[in-house]
Amino acid sequence: MNTLQELQELKHQTETLSKIARESKVGVDSLLRQRERLKAHLFMKHRYNATIKDAEMKAKADEELMMLDEKIEKAELEFGKKWAEYEAHKIHIELLRSYHSTKRAELQQGL
Repeated sequence: MNTLQELQELKHQTETLSKIARESKVGVDSLLRQRERLKAHLFMKHRYNATIKDAEMKAKADEELMMLDEKIEKAELEFGKKWAEYEAHKIHIELLRSYHSTKRAELQQGL
């Protein structure tokens, strides 16, 4: 494979990994927004039967909110893995660039 093909392949891999990581982040953000809406809904539901503080505590302890929190935790872990994969790929590219620069310099010096 020639260098131009290798660069195109690395570019494609970088775009793919970046897209996957960003889509994963969007999923986390969406769940966080859902959580805030659910908290507000639960607070209003409990507010009619309790004091403000009690309504806040009942909303935080609600089963539905706890299940959403579990989904958020899983999504955040998945995002972390995808982002780490993307970052590792970028480091790989930097190492390749450094290696090729060193080789080029050695060839110019006749080593």
